[in-house]
Amino acid sequence: MHTGIVVFNFFVAKKGSERSERFMTFLIKTYGCQMNTYESQKLEEELLRLGLSKVDDLSKADLFIINSCSVRQAAEDSVYGLGKQIKALGAGRPKVILTGCVTGAAKTSRRRYEVSYLQNKAPFIDYFLTSEEILENLSIFTVEPPHGAALPQGSTTLSGLVPISYGCNNFCSYCIVPYARGPERSRPFDEIKEEVEDLIAKGTTEIMLLGQNVNSWEGNGEFSGLVKIIHDLPGLTKLSFMTSNPWDFSDNLIEVLKLPKIDRYLHLPVQSGDDEVLRRMNRHYTADDYLRLVTKIKTAVPEIAIGTDLIVGFPGETDEEFNHTVDLVKKVKFKKIYVSMYSPRKGTVSAEVMKDDVPKSVKRQRHSQILNLCKK
Repeated sequence: MHTGIVVFNFFVAKKGSERSERFMTFLIKTYGCQMNTYESQKLEEELLRLGLSKVDDLSKADLFIINSCSVRQAAEDSVYGLGKQIKALGAGRPKVILTGCVTGAAKTSRRRYEVSYLQNKAPFIDYFLTSEEILENLSIFTVEPPHGAALPQGSTTLSGLVPISYGCNNFCSYCIVPYARGPERSRPFDEIKEEVEDLIAKGTTEIMLLGQNVNSWEGNGEFSGLVKIIHDLPGLTKLSFMTSNPWDFSDNLIEVLKLPKIDRYLHLPVQSGDDEVLRRMNRHYTADDYLRLVTKIKTAVPEIAIGTDLIVGFPGETDEEFNHTVDLVKKVKFKKIYVSMYSPRKGTVSAEVMKDDVPKSVKRQRHSQILNLCKK
């Protein structure tokens, strides 16, 4: 075990007061998407570099960081459900930081609720910090490393995650991302390229470019141009990206899909196969628009496999509207389908102005039907 000590001068504590804490061991629990995974990896690398030891047992941790997801109510409930486990450790329990989308939704310029709401929901949390506050303001860490100790540099794997943008401006009526992650911001091209090159130099051979709307990147030119340049870097063997929005998928990007290092799996969320449901969702395409796009992609790259996201039981979804989604699934023959049963998210348009009127039993039946169809 490393004997380093890190002093955290947190500027946002549970009760709003500034405190200092000393930690030697840490545990990070990550929920949700690849962006959360990336941010947890970066935080872990920094804590290791600063001399803390990573543990896999909560009872041995001085610091417990929960990187949260709030896309669905079940994901948020998983965070709140940790309270019992933490309280059972008594006076020796670790200090707890809540980060990720649950915290982000209380602290961005588009907040869905106040921090006080989270304090009431999760009184076992000691600090509420956004991912950016932790990852981009590392001046809150001051280090007292052990005398003569060599600080670990973290680990490198064959595959690496590289975010190219953060946030979202689309405001799909059901979605918390524009609130939890804030306005869309694109990273500069040089910064992205430097990070990819650094990973390749350390032995990474596969890269996934990340963004809540990855193909709307506007750092220095069009997204397809960025993909082409990253693709051509020596040492890279596979390049993928997610998540793509259908309405931002240009013809130039379809041409780029033909390049040999581009992954032959493409994730392209559709959410519904019914035009009226898509309108209520504030998705900027019709089912036919989506099918035409898929046809163009498969014509350009016949061997490509396509995966998608679907929401069943959206407010007002009739049997006929759901059956349109079934028809679309049959036509596209998706490789993977991630199906969610609609749950209202506090502060979103659908939660505020639409009635969650599809019974849970119907949602479950539609969920099972789509999954069984995918297996076939």
